[in-house]
Amino acid sequence: MTTLGSEKNGTSTDDITLSSRGMRALVPSLPYFTSYFKALVDPCDVEKNPEGRIALCMAENKLVQDELSTRLQQTSVASTAFSGLDNYCYNSMNGMFHVREAIAGFLTRKFLQPALGSDDALQADNVVLGSGAAGLLNWMFFFSLRG
Repeated sequence: MTTLGSEKNGTSTDDITLSSRGMRALVPSLPYFTSYFKALVDPCDVEKNPEGRIALCMAENKLVQDELSTRLQQTSVASTAFSGLDNYCYNSMNGMFHVREAIAGFLTRKFLQPALGSDDALQADNVVLGSGAAGLLNWMFFFSLRG
């Protein structure tokens, strides 16, 4: 048990006793929360605030948001990309197979073939998709430690 003294309007009030579990609950659950909140208050902007903070713990890419939104709203893309019922439910931890196939084809065309000058293709089974670096790292470490 830990005793915390508290002050209200400059006057000391009754001490509060808090268990060790309660003390742990007062600590932010993720170590980067404090820095993240500072970045929200003081965001970096090239012109307005070049000395501001960049929240590297947030995997959010706003650089292609307009282009991606325009592309996804095209009838031909929307009708095929969002037509399957599995798009709206939990699915494979590796990511949806048809999306992994598309990404494997893209990576093969844009990077693998020009770099190696070969006809080798990246397979969908070699591609894993996830909802952020933390989740993917947890997934990778979990399966690598399974033996």
